[in-house]
Amino acid sequence: MASWIKAKWPRLQVGIMDMLRCPDEIVVPSKTIKNRPFTGWSKPVVRELKFNVDGASVGKPGPAGIGGILRDYLGNVRIKFSKSIRVAELNLAEIMAVKESFILFLAAPWLHNNVLSFERDSKNVVSWVLDPNSAPWRVMNIVLHIENLKTQVMNWKITHIFRESSQDADSLAKAGINRRKDLLTIMDNLFPFGSRWVQHAEVLLGLFGSHGLDYRCIWKLIVWFRCVAFYSFWILVYFVLSV
Repeated sequence: MASWIKAKWPRLQVGIMDMLRCPDEIVVPSKTIKNRPFTGWSKPVVRELKFNVDGASVGKPGPAGIGGILRDYLGNVRIKFSKSIRVAELNLAEIMAVKESFILFLAAPWLHNNVLSFERDSKNVVSWVLDPNSAPWRVMNIVLHIENLKTQVMNWKITHIFRESSQDADSLAKAGINRRKDLLTIMDNLFPFGSRWVQHAEVLLGLFGSHGLDYRCIWKLIVWFRCVAFYSFWILVYFVLSV
């Protein structure tokens, strides 16, 4: 027993014979607990948009959801989404969240003017996105799709963070597990006349189908409607003043 104790704790400053003579005086060193420093969400730099995305699953596999939130250097929310992906394992949900965020960013009007920065609390996903050859076969088709999407984004990067820094994305992903209608909220201040928020996009998603929807269609409809409303307003003002 004394030899086993010495092998288990080699730094114990007690000889084997002393352990046999006085076993009551043996003090086993306590395990050192490393306290991970709490790090909250940090704002990106100017001309950079930060996308925190996450995936959640109940079971292996089980009901799963994905969610994410895109914010600018002022902390303003630009895009927020949450949706169910039906049944999937956690790793599949995590990588699908990255693919969804790429698709949303490519459909947004901020594509060519900002750097896209991803923050993930999954080291596996970060390594798969940076090195597709390291991805397992069960997620390889999604990783290859992401590879194609990456070529369409001029500047992007992905970094690993602790879960505490991505609590908003984690909440959106968990809420997406039981969500019947996809949530897509877009904040847009690029066009005059109209609300800064395009809320309740479930209406558009319901019209065109919540699965397999091309988000570029949503943006085109939003831009067309708001431009028509803007010019109609000023035409009406012109006729009223000319009377």
